[in-house]
Amino acid sequence: MALAYLCLSIVETFHAHLQTRQKRNGSHTVSQCPVTIPNGQTPPGERPSAGHHGNGWLWTGLSTDGITQARRDRQQVLDDGTIEMKFPWWGRVTGHLELTGTRRGDPTAQLRARLSDGGRQPGFVASTLIFSGAGCWEVVAKAGGKVLSFVTLVEVVT
Repeated sequence: MALAYLCLSIVETFHAHLQTRQKRNGSHTVSQCPVTIPNGQTPPGERPSAGHHGNGWLWTGLSTDGITQARRDRQQVLDDGTIEMKFPWWGRVTGHLELTGTRRGDPTAQLRARLSDGGRQPGFVASTLIFSGAGCWEVVAKAGGKVLSFVTLVEVVT
Protein backbone atom coordinates (compact mmCIF):
# COMPACT_ATOMS: atom_id res chain seq x y z
CA MET A 1 0.00 0.00 0.00
CA ALA A 2 2.84 2.41 0.86
CA LEU A 3 4.42 1.69 -2.52
CA ALA A 4 1.14 2.61 -4.28
CA TYR A 5 1.03 5.96 -2.46
CA LEU A 6 4.68 6.62 -3.32
CA CYS A 7 4.06 5.87 -7.03
CA LEU A 8 0.95 8.08 -7.06
CA SER A 9 2.90 10.89 -5.40
CA ILE A 10 5.70 10.65 -7.99
CA VAL A 11 3.21 10.71 -10.89
CA GLU A 12 1.36 13.72 -9.42
CA THR A 13 4.62 15.58 -8.86
CA PHE A 14 5.80 14.88 -12.41
CA HIS A 15 2.42 15.94 -13.85
CA ALA A 16 2.50 19.21 -11.86
CA HIS A 17 6.06 19.84 -13.10
CA LEU A 18 4.98 19.36 -16.71
CA GLN A 19 2.01 21.69 -16.31
CA THR A 20 4.17 24.54 -15.01
CA ARG A 21 6.75 24.24 -17.82
CA GLN A 22 4.64 24.20 -20.96
CA LYS A 23 6.48 25.58 -23.99
CA ARG A 24 4.49 27.69 -26.40
CA ASN A 25 5.38 30.39 -28.95
CA GLY A 26 8.75 31.52 -27.59
CA SER A 27 7.65 31.41 -23.97
CA HIS A 28 6.77 28.87 -21.38
CA THR A 29 4.85 29.08 -18.16
CA VAL A 30 6.73 28.62 -14.91
CA SER A 31 4.64 28.88 -11.74
CA GLN A 32 2.03 31.03 -13.53
CA CYS A 33 4.70 33.29 -15.04
CA PRO A 34 4.81 33.31 -18.88
CA VAL A 35 8.60 33.67 -19.11
CA THR A 36 10.33 34.68 -22.33
CA ILE A 37 12.59 32.10 -23.91
CA PRO A 38 15.47 33.87 -25.72
CA ASN A 39 15.05 33.85 -29.49
CA GLY A 40 18.78 33.42 -30.19
CA GLN A 41 19.07 36.64 -32.24
CA THR A 42 22.69 37.68 -31.82
CA PRO A 43 23.79 41.33 -31.61
CA PRO A 44 26.12 42.52 -34.39
CA GLY A 45 29.74 41.59 -33.75
CA GLU A 46 28.96 39.09 -30.97
CA ARG A 47 29.37 35.32 -30.94
CA PRO A 48 26.10 33.41 -31.33
CA SER A 49 24.47 32.34 -28.07
CA ALA A 50 21.21 30.61 -27.21
CA GLY A 51 20.78 33.24 -24.49
CA HIS A 52 20.66 36.22 -26.83
CA HIS A 53 17.28 37.86 -27.24
CA GLY A 54 16.62 40.69 -29.67
CA ASN A 55 14.56 42.26 -32.43
CA GLY A 56 17.13 43.55 -34.93
CA TRP A 57 17.46 46.89 -33.10
CA LEU A 58 17.90 46.03 -29.41
CA TRP A 59 19.33 42.91 -27.74
CA THR A 60 19.94 41.53 -24.27
CA GLY A 61 21.08 38.28 -22.69
CA LEU A 62 18.64 36.01 -20.85
CA SER A 63 18.84 32.62 -19.19
CA THR A 64 17.74 29.93 -21.62
CA ASP A 65 14.88 28.82 -19.35
CA GLY A 66 13.58 32.36 -18.72
CA ILE A 67 14.36 32.21 -15.00
CA THR A 68 16.63 34.78 -13.36
CA GLN A 69 18.26 33.21 -10.31
CA ALA A 70 19.75 35.52 -7.69
CA ARG A 71 22.24 34.11 -5.21
CA ARG A 72 22.76 35.41 -1.69
CA ASP A 73 26.37 34.19 -1.68
CA ARG A 74 27.13 36.47 -4.66
CA GLN A 75 25.64 39.55 -2.95
CA GLN A 76 22.82 39.66 -5.52
CA VAL A 77 20.19 39.65 -2.75
CA LEU A 78 20.38 42.58 -0.33
CA ASP A 79 19.29 42.51 3.32
CA ASP A 80 16.00 44.27 2.47
CA GLY A 81 15.12 41.61 -0.16
CA THR A 82 16.05 43.79 -3.12
CA ILE A 83 17.64 41.79 -5.94
CA GLU A 84 20.38 43.25 -8.16
CA MET A 85 21.21 41.42 -11.38
CA LYS A 86 23.49 42.37 -14.28
CA PHE A 87 22.04 42.38 -17.80
CA PRO A 88 23.95 43.24 -20.99
CA TRP A 89 22.31 45.36 -23.71
CA TRP A 90 23.24 46.11 -27.31
CA GLY A 91 21.62 48.57 -29.69
CA ARG A 92 21.74 49.71 -33.32
CA VAL A 93 19.77 52.86 -32.59
CA THR A 94 20.73 56.39 -31.60
CA GLY A 95 19.58 57.67 -28.23
CA HIS A 96 19.58 56.69 -24.59
CA LEU A 97 18.49 53.29 -23.36
CA GLU A 98 15.56 53.45 -20.94
CA LEU A 99 14.75 50.39 -18.82
CA THR A 100 11.46 50.02 -16.97
CA GLY A 101 9.55 47.13 -15.50
CA THR A 102 6.83 45.95 -13.16
CA ARG A 103 6.14 42.82 -11.20
CA ARG A 104 3.09 41.07 -12.61
CA GLY A 105 0.21 41.11 -10.16
CA ASP A 106 1.76 44.04 -8.27
CA PRO A 107 1.95 47.15 -10.47
CA THR A 108 3.25 49.19 -7.53
CA ALA A 109 6.49 47.16 -7.60
CA GLN A 110 8.72 49.04 -10.03
CA LEU A 111 12.05 48.07 -11.51
CA ARG A 112 15.03 50.41 -11.15
CA ALA A 113 18.17 50.30 -13.29
CA ARG A 114 21.76 51.52 -13.31
CA LEU A 115 23.33 51.92 -16.75
CA SER A 116 26.93 52.32 -17.87
CA ASP A 117 27.78 55.43 -19.93
CA GLY A 118 24.36 56.89 -19.19
CA GLY A 119 22.80 54.28 -21.45
CA ARG A 120 24.07 55.87 -24.68
CA GLN A 121 23.29 53.97 -27.88
CA PRO A 122 24.40 52.63 -30.35
CA GLY A 123 26.68 49.95 -28.97
CA PHE A 124 27.01 48.02 -25.73
CA VAL A 125 25.53 49.09 -22.39
CA ALA A 126 26.05 47.22 -19.13
CA SER A 127 23.17 47.42 -16.68
CA THR A 128 22.20 46.38 -13.20
CA LEU A 129 18.48 45.71 -12.91
CA ILE A 130 17.17 46.28 -9.39
CA PHE A 131 14.09 44.21 -8.61
CA SER A 132 12.23 45.06 -5.39
CA GLY A 133 11.81 41.34 -4.73
CA ALA A 134 11.29 37.92 -6.26
CA GLY A 135 8.39 37.26 -8.62
CA CYS A 136 7.28 37.46 -12.23
CA TRP A 137 8.69 40.62 -13.85
CA GLU A 138 8.13 42.24 -17.21
CA VAL A 139 11.11 44.33 -18.34
CA VAL A 140 10.85 46.89 -21.17
CA ALA A 141 13.82 48.46 -22.97
CA LYS A 142 13.35 51.54 -25.17
CA ALA A 143 15.86 53.44 -27.29
CA GLY A 144 15.57 55.42 -30.51
CA GLY A 145 11.88 54.65 -30.87
CA LYS A 146 12.49 50.87 -30.70
CA VAL A 147 11.21 48.57 -27.93
CA LEU A 148 12.31 45.17 -26.64
CA SER A 149 10.56 43.46 -23.75
CA PHE A 150 10.77 40.18 -21.90
CA VAL A 151 9.20 38.40 -18.92
CA THR A 152 11.37 36.61 -16.37
CA LEU A 153 10.71 34.75 -13.15
CA VAL A 154 13.11 36.19 -10.56
CA GLU A 155 13.99 33.63 -7.89
CA VAL A 156 16.31 33.65 -4.89
CA VAL A 157 18.45 30.51 -4.56
CA THR A 158 21.00 29.58 -1.95
